[in-house]
Parts: sequence; C-alpha cells; structure tokens
Amino acid sequence: MSSKANEEAALEVIRRHAEAINKLLSSKRIQLYQVGPNKTTFYKELSAEESAKYKGLAADELMVYQTIQSSGSAGLWTKDMKTRTNLAQPHITKILKVLEGRRLVKA
Repeated sequence: MSSKANEEAALEVIRRHAEAINKLLSSKRIQLYQVGPNKTTFYKELSAEESAKYKGLAADELMVYQTIQSSGSAGLWTKDMKTRTNLAQPHITKILKVLEGRRLVKA
C-alpha cells in the first residue's frame, strides 16, 4: 500500500470512531471527561439507569450537571459554575431550576 492509501485508511478509521463516539454521546450512553493540567480526554460508559437520568437534557444542562457532579459533596457556587462553564449567570440559574425539577441536584 502506498503512503497515501495508508493515510486515507487511517482517516477513515478516525472518521468511524468519531461517528461512533458522537452517536454514543448523543444517546447519553457515554460521558466525556477532561482531567489534569493537560485536559486529557477520556470516556466513561453509563449504565442504562444513569443514561435514563440524562435523557432529554440539553448540552448546556448536562455541562452544568457534570460541573456540579465534579465538585463532589463540597458543593459549588453559581459564580464558580459561570467561570467553569462560560455560561451567563441567568442561564445557569434557569438550568439549575431544570435540574432541581428533575431531582438531579439539590439547592
């Protein structure tokens, strides 16, 4: 195989992986995490129960939920959420009401 053919084959594999990951992310079957100073990305498979919890959440709602979840039992101020998510304060407040309504977080 020529180097051009190898490159095209490698790009096809990457495209297929990206499609699979996007499909799993959109169906809430996996969660994306970034950790460490280099923001290393990794994925975690979600159980069917966890997946059902997130069904119907918009991307920004899921981002706020994951931000809260990552803080653990310490809790998190909305000002800190604003910094971590780059969302406007009123939007965060609205999202928190949605998450509280679904009983995913407590105020």
